[in-house]
Amino acid sequence: MMRILVTGARGFIGRHCVEALQNNGAEVHGTTSRTKHDQPSKVHWHRCDLLDANETSRLIAQLRPTHLVHLAWIATPGVYWTSPLNEAWKNASLHLA
Repeated sequence: MMRILVTGARGFIGRHCVEALQNNGAEVHGTTSRTKHDQPSKVHWHRCDLLDANETSRLIAQLRPTHLVHLAWIATPGVYWTSPLNEAWKNASLHLA
């Protein structure tokens, strides 16, 4: 069985990906920086700050996903184009890979 980690699983694109993956029988794990989740209960939620390389490494080691769908990034309207967090997200993405 596929064990898929979806970052940004609560987002506009992520929630649709989660649904499609679940409909195809995948075991879906999502990351959140929050303590409450409003996504479907079939998602296995993991609280993780993806900008923290140590937290991310622990999650990957614990979960050992077969696949990764990385959709997390800064998406604040009017900010995301020039946000200083873009560099941090780029580094987090490289670390995930």
